[in-house]
Amino acid sequence: KRLLKENKSEKKTLAIDCDDALSSLHFFPNKIWVGEKQMKGKIDKIVNYYNLPFQNNEFEIVVCTGLLEHVKEPHKLIHEIKRVLKPGGKLVLSASFVFSVHNVPGHYFYFTPYGIKYLLRDWSEVNVRSSCGSMKTLAILLQRICYQSDMFLPVKVLLYLIAKIIPYLQVFIKEEYGDIRKKTKVDSVLGSNVQVVAFK
Repeated sequence: KRLLKENKSEKKTLAIDCDDALSSLHFFPNKIWVGEKQMKGKIDKIVNYYNLPFQNNEFEIVVCTGLLEHVKEPHKLIHEIKRVLKPGGKLVLSASFVFSVHNVPGHYFYFTPYGIKYLLRDWSEVNVRSSCGSMKTLAILLQRICYQSDMFLPVKVLLYLIAKIIPYLQVFIKEEYGDIRKKTKVDSVLGSNVQVVAFK
């Protein structure tokens, strides 16, 4: 994933879940990888997300992707992440914004960039962006409908073809705005995920 590659580090890192980014965890060679259940036999430690078994200020980086929307009390997880981070430590986080419901029944929330900023309001610095442009998100949603539906095969093939074409239309969008009055510019009105780099 682009987010993890951009923030790669050999510093002591806690990787929490990251089920959607397994192929990118090698960017953090000095990591402890934890989760609430075993994943392909590679998790280092099974943990309770609301009571992480680590000391205060233990890690320089925490990486947490694809998890926040799946915990019932995300503010408690964020509190624990902040506790185990050293002062000035970095959180690398992603969460669903405009995406299909998935891994049900354990899918509880979606996060706008502004919701994430509010959740991290007592952090010293919070940088948030969308994972992709609006047209790419439309394509992803069409693909997810196909993946998660039984439908007439020719229609499914047509939707897949449309999904291949739609991202190229992003070049025709000059600006995107946070509402129909077009007063506040945003990087994407339909980001598939929010991506965050925050500092304690």
